[in-house]
Amino acid sequence: MDPHCGWCYGNSDNMDKLSKEFKNSIEIEILVGGMWLGSNAPKGGIHLSQFISEHSPRMEQVTGADVGTSFFKLTKDKTYTFSSLEPSCAIVLVKKMYSEKVMNFAKEVQKAIFIEGKRLDKIEAYLEILKQMDIETTYFEKYWMTEINISNTKSEFVRAKNIATGYPSLFLQSDSKFDLIASGFFNAEVAVQKIKAVIR
Repeated sequence: MDPHCGWCYGNSDNMDKLSKEFKNSIEIEILVGGMWLGSNAPKGGIHLSQFISEHSPRMEQVTGADVGTSFFKLTKDKTYTFSSLEPSCAIVLVKKMYSEKVMNFAKEVQKAIFIEGKRLDKIEAYLEILKQMDIETTYFEKYWMTEINISNTKSEFVRAKNIATGYPSLFLQSDSKFDLIASGFFNAEVAVQKIKAVIR
């Protein structure tokens, strides 16, 4: 998944359903993909705003996800770069801190931008989420954008790239074998049946 990926955001409820379905039998791990990095990360402005406005309605219609007016306002903000690095670093760090809470944290990060239009290059966006989740923030504040956490995050980008070709993607891993369950937005019930078939 990628924090700036609209289809990943639209798929978050389905991931919740899978997590609950298999919580006692399968270890579920989120891998961040690094969709928009460096010079490939778009800045807000008229071109990005038009692109998002053209493509967002279909995602909303298919997934049922809500996209807030504050998000569309952010897409016009020329001072904001839609970089995947900062939110991905946040997710990777929380996964290290509290692996059992990272899926909910990632979902809240997506809601922060797609509903509330918050900048994900500012630590305040994450501290608010952490406090809402009753997670102590001192460790996060110390390590979020440090060299070691950035390195760990980039390593995860490589892992994701070696497995998936797009976002979101869902795989079932057994030893070194990866079975593709879904690529793109998926139906949770169909995915459950596919996973059970592979397990059998």
